[in-house]
Amino acid sequence: MLASIRAIAVFTLALSCGLISPVRGQSVRLAPQASVDTVPAAFASTAALEAELADLRSRMDALDQAAASKVDHKSLGGQICPGWLVSVDYLNWDLRQRGTDFAIATNAQADAVGSGSVHNLDMDRNSGVRMNLGYRTISGWEWGLGYTYFQTDGTASAAAPAGGNLWATRSHPAIWEEADAADASADFSYNVFDLEARYPLVQDCPVTMQIFGGFRWADIDQAFQVAYDGEDFTDALYRNATSMTGFGLRLGAESHWRLNSSWSLFGNAAGSILYGRFSTHLLETDQSGGNTIVDVWDDYGQAVPVIDAAVGVAWNRGPVQIRGGYEMVNWFNLADRSMFPDNIHEGIYAPQSNDVLLDGLFVRFSYAH
Repeated sequence: MLASIRAIAVFTLALSCGLISPVRGQSVRLAPQASVDTVPAAFASTAALEAELADLRSRMDALDQAAASKVDHKSLGGQICPGWLVSVDYLNWDLRQRGTDFAIATNAQADAVGSGSVHNLDMDRNSGVRMNLGYRTISGWEWGLGYTYFQTDGTASAAAPAGGNLWATRSHPAIWEEADAADASADFSYNVFDLEARYPLVQDCPVTMQIFGGFRWADIDQAFQVAYDGEDFTDALYRNATSMTGFGLRLGAESHWRLNSSWSLFGNAAGSILYGRFSTHLLETDQSGGNTIVDVWDDYGQAVPVIDAAVGVAWNRGPVQIRGGYEMVNWFNLADRSMFPDNIHEGIYAPQSNDVLLDGLFVRFSYAH
């Protein structure tokens, strides 16, 4: 805008100078004797025009500096009101992971395992909550504490087909292999705290961007159990429980594309690396708990990377914002499956780590005070 004004002003002055020149030329043709007298006046007029042009340039430079200062002031918080920030999210997540098999139902037309299918337990989609409390400074920095809670469970059953087999995939192979029925259940509890700082890299454009980072602490409990009965089993129970407590760092970015004064599209992505301390318990009993087959504890530590991303749409009106969208959170090496795979060397221990993916819809209500 300022560049356009400058161009128009310079063009106008140039045009003015051009209009004066023909007049001077005509006066020379009409009165040659007067040209000598008009030279000082012409020089005076040119000097005045140059002075006016210099004054105009200085004023334009002052306007440019004022505009740049205003933009810098905005980017540093000129349009940012300091105060408290509160948000509450409703989560509707699903949990997906490998290693939830508990039985294989097959026919008896093979020397070992016949034709059939693997039975897995799928966890139920469930609701959760995420809460954030923060403070925004005049410079644009935001400091906040967030807490996310999610819990889900699931059940599944399998029965031996007529004339076929139901193989137990969780039991120790040295004792039992086949059952008539298997009933599996699992539960998952998720508690995550985030202490983070945010800063706006781009604030005054249709596309805005924030970077954020901080400290993450997690406490996640999982349990998987199967009740086997019939054939080799008599009211047997298999249970694999895992508890993980971890802490580490998180870093990410969020961007908004403003469609108008009220609506915007947003997207964010973040990565974390935590040190997780795991405690697992593998228990297997028969005869309603009267006969213990396996009872082993295992404590260990390992890295737990996490990546998460979300996209959606936001509506803004004054201090209120409502946003909704879809998000995915993947925890690497979070789920533990402890097992003894060998019926010859009964003490061979083969734990496996599996990823856990949490994904689904969310709705957030935010208020800035």
